[in-house]
Amino acid sequence: MDTKIKNNTSTNSASSGLIFGGLKYQKIDSGWGLIGLFEGYRLVFSAVFTKSRFGLEEIKKFFGPAKRPQKSIITNIDLFKLFSKDSAKAWGQAYNFARKRKQQPTPEDVFLALLGSAPVKILFNRLNLSAATTKTFFKNSVNLNSVSGAEEIKKVPFEAFALATKLHNQTIDPLMLLAGVLKCAPKGGAVSTIFSNLGLSMEKLELYCVWALNLNYEFPKNSPSGKLLYCCRQAQALEEHFGYFFQLPAIQTALELSSNQTLKDLEHKKALQILVKAAGLAKKKPTKIITVKLVRQAVI
Repeated sequence: MDTKIKNNTSTNSASSGLIFGGLKYQKIDSGWGLIGLFEGYRLVFSAVFTKSRFGLEEIKKFFGPAKRPQKSIITNIDLFKLFSKDSAKAWGQAYNFARKRKQQPTPEDVFLALLGSAPVKILFNRLNLSAATTKTFFKNSVNLNSVSGAEEIKKVPFEAFALATKLHNQTIDPLMLLAGVLKCAPKGGAVSTIFSNLGLSMEKLELYCVWALNLNYEFPKNSPSGKLLYCCRQAQALEEHFGYFFQLPAIQTALELSSNQTLKDLEHKKALQILVKAAGLAKKKPTKIITVKLVRQAVI
């Protein structure tokens, strides 16, 4: 069973204090990785990118009782133990990608590995994209040998943990890790460019995480994110009952189109009406996929 993050059950996004003011890092003696402090705990990461450290037994030895100080008031939290199985698998695959080309791993390697995980594939389906196609395009258009992310990649697990804590997720799953990659990838680099082209900002990725993982997190009432989350959850109920599949851009478009049709505090209700109408049009096609085109047709 995966180790879980102990969260405050409150939905107030500021309840975790220091983490949301930006993580502060400190290099460690091994030369790989960083240390962060969180609520009296010292955050560490054991799965460094060396062959000898990737085996489970090596990790146990490194963090076994013999290696811990006998007298310490600070307890270590090994972030790698908070990784879900899919995240741990992706992290190992990123190492293998880099090893094949005899280079140090980068955030781009982690991004490529995450494209093979089920939660990220579903996200890309929601965006009307193929993760496999994106992976092929990414590999063909980017020379990873010229990418330098040795320092940036050290922060990825910590940023993923920060988001998991903020959104009250119990593990660091692939979506959290993907957000960590986006946060740490060099600006103007391949990963940030792809996200920009997809129109998938950190804010939208956070919203998708709350929706897809059914997290106990609330956005401010009547905020754009709060309204969009309402529509996403209602769309999911329609999916479960009728078998539809709502693409995320379609839900966003419904909310945008509702802005001129009703009062501000009722936009999400009007958007839901548009989505239901679009679903009715889909039934006549027939198709189960609700696209932006169908949503636009629903308001004509």
